[in-house]
Amino acid sequence: MKKKMINSLVMLALMISPLLFNSGVKAQTAGTMTFTVTTTFTGGSWGARHNFVVWIENPSAAFVKTRILYGGELDHLMEWSAKTPTMSTVDATTGATFNANPHTYSGILWIGNDLTGVSPNYTLLPDGTYTVAMELAWASSKVLGVGRQIYRVSFIKGPSPQTVTPANQTNFTSMTLQWNPLGVGVTENNQKFFFNVTPNPATSQSTINYSINEASNVGVKLYDINGNLVDVIFDGKQNAGNFSLPLTKKGNLASGVYFVKLNVGKSEQTLRVLISN
Repeated sequence: MKKKMINSLVMLALMISPLLFNSGVKAQTAGTMTFTVTTTFTGGSWGARHNFVVWIENPSAAFVKTRILYGGELDHLMEWSAKTPTMSTVDATTGATFNANPHTYSGILWIGNDLTGVSPNYTLLPDGTYTVAMELAWASSKVLGVGRQIYRVSFIKGPSPQTVTPANQTNFTSMTLQWNPLGVGVTENNQKFFFNVTPNPATSQSTINYSINEASNVGVKLYDINGNLVDVIFDGKQNAGNFSLPLTKKGNLASGVYFVKLNVGKSEQTLRVLISN
């Protein structure tokens, strides 16, 4: 009886193991995608007014979530509304039509999540090739190239930072897309030094850890996702050594994306952290 049970378990393991190895399970890297674009159009029947929407698509080209939506003539944003018939703008930045041509949209953000789970973090998505899709409508006509236009920029969500600078298009120029995994520092002046936040994804009780090789003027500051200063954690001179500081002296922080900036002498490094209390 015992032998039969063991044989049955072995057979079950052999049946399941191919499914495990071929299930397509992928890493889920937390990070921040930022996108900037300038929209330009001619001959708009609405003058300088225009509708503009940016959304994220997954590797299967399915709708993930809207990131920004400006304007009220939503039926002219035909591709976006077809992707999301409910015209979902949950967790997106929305507003009235801009009356400017050209107009620059900067700080369009995505932290690698979808709309399932708990706000504001929802569920982190598997790594892969994702797409920033944008649609511009500037006239009563709904014809592509006449009254509206579509463009897409793809990038790889994963453990490696990536910068994409697409060529200018007729209606979309000065585009820059950056993907930065959490825990990857952006260093200026090409001087690298040890610097991390643990744990990360973080809580208000996480610590900032860094080391410096010589006595230097040091500044450690915390900013929110909009670039507003949240807390000055340290500002003064320190001798060479290893240091650990609290992520904040302000108590509990609201969940979301923050930036920790470390200045050592003339060098600067920034870490993106995701607070999840």
